[in-house]
Amino acid sequence: MNRHVVRGLTAAGAALFFSATVAAASLEQMQGAWVMEGASCSEAFKKSGGKVEFVDRDSSIDTGLIVSGKTITTPEQSCTVEKIRQEKDHISVLLGCSDAVMFSSISASFRMTDADHFERFETLFPDASFTYERCKF
Repeated sequence: MNRHVVRGLTAAGAALFFSATVAAASLEQMQGAWVMEGASCSEAFKKSGGKVEFVDRDSSIDTGLIVSGKTITTPEQSCTVEKIRQEKDHISVLLGCSDAVMFSSISASFRMTDADHFERFETLFPDASFTYERCKF
């Protein structure tokens, strides 16, 4: 096999790996408890009966969220993923959310930056983003 063919296979293998990695960003990867980068997992969450819960659901500090199945919960509200659209390097989701007073639909986009970090952003304003890190219990 000549050198150009070997280089071609290597480049093709790298491209295949890259697309598999990008396509792997999914709601399944986001399962678990997360806090905004710089916040403390122990201040946001506690483990009770083998389940992760918010330390204080009435807290005004909104730094954490829990992804469980198709539900994304913050201290103030609970949202159900109604639709998911897989993009090249992120997922966009339509969420049906409710709190103690009202229901609403919102959209958000998420990009996994590594196994323990993701970015939440608005596709119309991608420079306005928030980074979250996974809490490990």
